[in-house]
Amino acid sequence: MAAQGYAVSIAGVADFYHDFLDLLVVDSEDARAAEELRKTGMRVHCTPAIMRKYEDRVALAKSVLEASMQPPSAQAALEQA
Repeated sequence: MAAQGYAVSIAGVADFYHDFLDLLVVDSEDARAAEELRKTGMRVHCTPAIMRKYEDRVALAKSVLEASMQPPSAQAALEQA
C-alpha cells in the first residue's frame, strides 16, 4: 500500500478501493480504526477474521454474509449486537 501512496491501514485499503467498495470487512482487532472510518460514512464490519480452525472459517463466512445482506442503515445496529 505504501508503495502506491496509500496508508498501511484499513483507511488506506478503503481509500484504495473507494470506487467500488460497499462494505469493508476487518478483523475485530481493528475496531478502533473501524469506528474512525465509519465517521467518514464508510460501511465497516468488524468480525474475528483469523481462521485457525474450520469453525473459524464458517463463522467468518456467516458474519460476512449477514453483514452484506443488511441495508446500510442497519449496519450500526448489527455492529452493536
